[in-house]
Amino acid sequence: MLRNRPIGINPIHTPGNSAPSLSKAEETRRFVESANRLGTHVQWWEVPGGVKLKLFDFAQGDAHVRADHGPALDDAAAFMAVSPWRRVWIIGNADKLESKNKKTLDWLSLKRAQRVWDQLAKRKVPKSQIIEMNGQGVMGAGAAISEAAAKHGDPGQYRMVEVLLMNMTIQRVMEEQKASLKARGYEV
Repeated sequence: MLRNRPIGINPIHTPGNSAPSLSKAEETRRFVESANRLGTHVQWWEVPGGVKLKLFDFAQGDAHVRADHGPALDDAAAFMAVSPWRRVWIIGNADKLESKNKKTLDWLSLKRAQRVWDQLAKRKVPKSQIIEMNGQGVMGAGAAISEAAAKHGDPGQYRMVEVLLMNMTIQRVMEEQKASLKARGYEV
């Protein structure tokens, strides 16, 4: 553990606290509000059906998780411990400027996702809660945006891993949306 504090940043997650039971929506909202105070190289926000964590500014060409991502991963693991109905999707991304070879970018983005998965496993997130892990290489619009960001001095924003902590009911909706997109001829 990188900081000496109770697991989880919400007081409702600390051991021995007998706070009243919260609804799933209230628990998520309170978690996101407190998690946003973590600061550098991490962003949290609520999305339909769950919570999205973005770990960014990986070193160029490197897949190692930054030390300052640790507190966010601690809190994600604590959130998963009190939310056993949630499942995790991990999506790695690479910056277009890290390589001209698409296969290298795909490998690097997948390696970043694997490293985050390893970190969550070390924090005792059950493997059964981790549904999918993949690498996106450089995502569609992200390619042009990451190139523009390099010109403005912030390319690390696209060297990232997205961690989706989602309700299982949303998985069915996502699968239906993918099937609909495929039926319309879009590559998913």
